[in-house]
Amino acid sequence: MTNPVVDVIVGASGDERDASRIGRVVPIYPASGKAGLTSWEVGGFIDESLRRVGPMLDPVPDAALIELDLIDRTSSYKGIHLPEEWGVQDVARRRLVFDEFLRLQLLLALRRRRMEESSAGIRHPSTTKTSTSDLGPWRTARRRSCDVLGGHHFALTPAQRRVLGEIAADLAAPLPMHRLLQGDVGSGKTVVALTALLASIDGGRQGALMAPTEVLAEQHLASLRKDLEGLTKVDDAVLGANAPCRFNC
Repeated sequence: MTNPVVDVIVGASGDERDASRIGRVVPIYPASGKAGLTSWEVGGFIDESLRRVGPMLDPVPDAALIELDLIDRTSSYKGIHLPEEWGVQDVARRRLVFDEFLRLQLLLALRRRRMEESSAGIRHPSTTKTSTSDLGPWRTARRRSCDVLGGHHFALTPAQRRVLGEIAADLAAPLPMHRLLQGDVGSGKTVVALTALLASIDGGRQGALMAPTEVLAEQHLASLRKDLEGLTKVDDAVLGANAPCRFNC
């Protein structure tokens, strides 16, 4: 072995060393040659810290721990640093990962709440009150979004109808909409985004459909041109006050 690290059970004088590290899982911590810290010294500091801190306050209620099959916070720190047997560290790590995601979600929720309290959005009156199970707001909307939904070559799925109802409620509210639409490839996310985009255009605003790559942007442009063929906009400068919509990429 190259540079092996060993624990001395019995010293040269015959004195027994610390037996607490023998016959159990021992964590390995990053050592620092510049600071003169070994993994064993860091482990000793953590052991002493856990001994002094005692039981920790847990922000997760007992009922939630049972429902999510999680251990309490005190057990998770002891399990990750002082596991009594192999496998305990995995259970402890699962709880600690949950805590990280919980803090992240709470931070995002608080940030969103502050934005809702201090930011002013634009209401789109064309999307009126509706339930989340039908397309009521889009039937009462101005013509573009209604025409696209009515003439689409595929019938909308129940999930698309539900999401469109939720988006309609967001657009009708005086607060900025913060929404992530998640779905498998081919599940119909683009037509939902297009309907919301046309709803804001029907409300007299502008809109943009962005794509992460040039190739995907060109694919969207080609498909949306077919879906939106024949769509017009109000233009008092032309005869009949209707002009064909133009789409740029």
